[in-house]
Amino acid sequence: MFKSISDLTGLDILRASFTLVFVIISFLVGLRILLKYFTLKRKELITVGLSWIFLSSPWWPLAISFITILLFNYLLDPWFYVFLMNGFAAPGLFCWIYSVSELNFPQLKKKLIVIFGIICGVYEAILLVLFGLNYELIAAQGVNFDGFNYSRSIFVMIFLIFFIVTAFVSAILFCRASLQSENETVRWKGKFLLLGFITFVAAAAIDVFSFGNKILQAILRIALSIAAILYYLGFFLPSWLEKYLIK
Repeated sequence: MFKSISDLTGLDILRASFTLVFVIISFLVGLRILLKYFTLKRKELITVGLSWIFLSSPWWPLAISFITILLFNYLLDPWFYVFLMNGFAAPGLFCWIYSVSELNFPQLKKKLIVIFGIICGVYEAILLVLFGLNYELIAAQGVNFDGFNYSRSIFVMIFLIFFIVTAFVSAILFCRASLQSENETVRWKGKFLLLGFITFVAAAAIDVFSFGNKILQAILRIALSIAAILYYLGFFLPSWLEKYLIK
């Protein structure tokens, strides 16, 4: 699908640029956590890393499209755009719940994995069936379609609301242990993580209902980029900042 950079407005470029920043930081955080598995040999690091990567998946198609437009004057085909936009949310939620249960609720791990495994598995199966029938059953082109704005179906919206609520509650539980730690560095990491989670959940929730409002989406993508930076600091607090915060 042909589209050049000259076809984009300044607002489109701003929105796409900050979306790309958010996705890149999410990938960097996820990959760094994944790589820690090879030194620490803790399998939950794999799912934590995948969680961070998959949590950014609804914004992958815009970020990728921005790159392909810049390099090749090419916008992702609608069916592929819709698939990337919706296809990895359920695996991301399952990986996150596995990680939280492993780290915080080992006694409830089996029950949580079974419950969320069924929910995420059923949702993903239905999503793939609908996608195979007609991708517009998942997300249709919005009003004044410009290649980026798609309106999700009610089925997908319900799952995303469930996803956001679950992510918010579990994130607070995930950060609680860090915030209660006697180690000041760990407490600061917990604060950055919690603030990042709150910012991400708030921005993601509003973004779901933004319905193609470019100005609102541009602001929200800036907020998502800030959230990504905050949870990067929560996992990988630089030594210079640690020294500044802890005196």
